Amino acid sequence: MRSYRYVSRFMSYRRYYTLRAKFHYYRRYLNSVTLMVVFMGVCLVTTVWVGWRAMNPTVPRVHPQAAQVRMEMLSYEAHRRMGAVRHADGRGLTPFTTHARIVAGAQRAMQVRQALQVPVSLQLQSDMLADIADYIGMAGVCAPYPCEKVSEYIQTLHEASERSMQVHQALQPVLEVPEDVVPELEGERSRLAHGWADDFGDVHAHLWILHDLRRMHANMMYQSSYREPWPLMGRVMYRDQLPHSHW
Repeated sequence: MRSYRYVSRFMSYRRYYTLRAKFHYYRRYLNSVTLMVVFMGVCLVTTVWVGWRAMNPTVPRVHPQAAQVRMEMLSYEAHRRMGAVRHADGRGLTPFTTHARIVAGAQRAMQVRQALQVPVSLQLQSDMLADIADYIGMAGVCAPYPCEKVSEYIQTLHEASERSMQVHQALQPVLEVPEDVVPELEGERSRLAHGWADDFGDVHAHLWILHDLRRMHANMMYQSSYREPWPLMGRVMYRDQLPHSHW
């Protein structure tokens, strides 16, 4: 009766002595051998489960080496089009003063921006971002990168893409100018003054962040092969910090 006094506020008298009887019953018939068998059984099931997950890893949407090849292809095509802008007519720094040359320069400059907006590029970006999101959801961390850096890369990628689209849209009206009118080269159109007037800073920034994203994707997919069988153990072994939650 004295022992029941400490738990009387949590359960009834009948419930307390029923639990007490069950405890003494199991303590009497459970010895060290039985506990060891149960423990070994749990270990065996855990080992089989981890081994099965290790032998059946999640296949990424795009393999890191395939992503590298596609990035090299996109980078080569973008730089090839930049060279076409600067050396198309063989006059280099000669100013564009006629309607035909300005329109031709605008078309070539727009084609440079379009090199990173083709379906292959957009699909590559989508697949890499989806793989990164799946990895973070599986591992529970952004390792080997801080989550703030991952968010910064993605934000920079969106900004670079928007900047290229803005330049493309600013040059689009040049193609609609009548043939008897020489387009005015002001603002973004000053890129069409001559073959070297456009520094393609927006395109270079877009390429750099795409290469950084590709390296991040490759490193995370490499980490995934170690962490996927047992994500919790991976966080414990590598002493990862959980991402900050805003909820």
